[in-house]
Amino acid sequence: MKNMKEGLTVVIPAFNEEDKIFETIKNVSEALKNQSYPYQIIVYDDGSTDNTFNESINAATQFHHIKVHREEKNYGVGAAYTYGLENSKFTHISLVPGDNAFAYSGLVDLFNCKNKYNFVVSYRVNTNVRKPIRKVISKICTKMMCFVTGKNIYDAHSMYIFPVKNALLYKPIPKNYSYHLLTLGKLLIELKDYHQIPVDLNPDPDNSSRVLKLNVVLYQILTIFKIAIWRIKN
Repeated sequence: MKNMKEGLTVVIPAFNEEDKIFETIKNVSEALKNQSYPYQIIVYDDGSTDNTFNESINAATQFHHIKVHREEKNYGVGAAYTYGLENSKFTHISLVPGDNAFAYSGLVDLFNCKNKYNFVVSYRVNTNVRKPIRKVISKICTKMMCFVTGKNIYDAHSMYIFPVKNALLYKPIPKNYSYHLLTLGKLLIELKDYHQIPVDLNPDPDNSSRVLKLNVVLYQILTIFKIAIWRIKN
């Protein structure tokens, strides 16, 4: 296990988010700059074909502690998370979507928890801004996660802060969206203590989301069953 300093690594995955990535990086940077702990921001350009990379480089020249990593092809948000996990300098990791879905206040509230709690799970409160089908899918997956983990969480798809040393144990990590459920589920099973906080979404957060694809939904359901099997075995 690599030696890590106390602090936070924030991964920002982005695929064709040229119109939103600068604002996302700005908000994350502003939310972190007054924290008492050290941090790093990893922007993961996941094979974008638009101007996402240049916008990210532009942001990196204006804000601090930012590394921009570029992939030639699109791998998936799980690949961005894995890259951040393996290249983290610090004890904890979080992931903020590059589409600026989460409000600045939510970022501040999440990052404020870092020194108080080892494992943080946020839940989105202003769900009226979301598409109805997204709300239904999230509720179903969250209920299933509560059942298979035996823990009462309010939201299985929101932002988080994970302890890196524990999360590194859960390999291989899927490259798709199911990485989140897989890691969250295993942490909920293995770690006794976790803290939940409410966060707000920005208006129209599902506008550029790719989570609604049928194969993504099926992968997430399959992942929950895998967590149940893992729990039985362990």
